[in-house]
Amino acid sequence: MSRKRLTREERKQETRQQLLDAGAIVFANNGLNGATVDKIAEEAGYTKGAFYAHFESKEGLFLSLFEAQLHAEVESIDLVMKVEPTMDQFITNMSAHFEEDWEKSRTWDMLKMEFMLYAMRDESVRQLFTDMVTKAIKSLENDLAPLLQDKDNVKLSAEQMVWTILSMESGMALFRYTMGNAMPERLFDNALRVLLEPEKDVL
Repeated sequence: MSRKRLTREERKQETRQQLLDAGAIVFANNGLNGATVDKIAEEAGYTKGAFYAHFESKEGLFLSLFEAQLHAEVESIDLVMKVEPTMDQFITNMSAHFEEDWEKSRTWDMLKMEFMLYAMRDESVRQLFTDMVTKAIKSLENDLAPLLQDKDNVKLSAEQMVWTILSMESGMALFRYTMGNAMPERLFDNALRVLLEPEKDVL
């Protein structure tokens, strides 16, 4: 069966996505400083000219990549929460993102860490990072807030809880990739349940 003929706009979007996918690999393997436009274009199978037709610089691609990945992660949680808006489902969703196959999530986790370092070093990027993360936090806060209305024994607000969860996730991810199996099993899931359902026993 022959492949459907793409329109010019579809080809443009396909090329852009292939460059983003290649960038994710190159940034994860080399870091932002070690990555080059040449390496990204080669990984994607395109010329430097094709790269610059879609992005002004490797930094521009990096920002687009982080924003797209963050949006996709939050959107996947939002979609499930709309189907089954329960505290148990929220915890299950957040744990699934953390506990999924390590190699599958390794690239994204490394990109998040790389982006944090980039934002720490560059004032202009720091504001972009702040805007992106606070937008994601607001979305997760909207998911969580209705579930906390009857939780008198949970003392943090929905906003504070989301900040706590994301901070915990980032910290545990660092230990997971540097120390592997030394970290206790189901630690993230158990910690979430202690925070969000303190009336229940942790398995």
